[in-house]
Amino acid sequence: MEVKELDIYDAIEFTNKTENKNKYATFVRCVSEDKLYLRFIFLFNDGVYFVKYNKREGRAKTYKFVCDLETIEPIIYLHNNNLTVPVNSLEDSSNPSLAIIDESLL
Repeated sequence: MEVKELDIYDAIEFTNKTENKNKYATFVRCVSEDKLYLRFIFLFNDGVYFVKYNKREGRAKTYKFVCDLETIEPIIYLHNNNLTVPVNSLEDSSNPSLAIIDESLL
């Protein structure tokens, strides 16, 4: 089966199945490109990842956002070399936080 041939709702249902979560990346977003880099965020196997592809070197680095006591939300914003990452407490979701990461250090 070709996932790209499914309509959006069927594709979401297909990729959310337990047996497919570790086979397919989903929710690709926050795509940004300049002369040197292509950057984007994606979900894979319930993890949130950031990819930074150096077009000149032809090399990609992939970073997984991890926080043991918090939930990393996949709605990450890249602006002026800063990644703004929403983080929610597993115990108290009424008090979310934002982590600001200098993307140029990655």
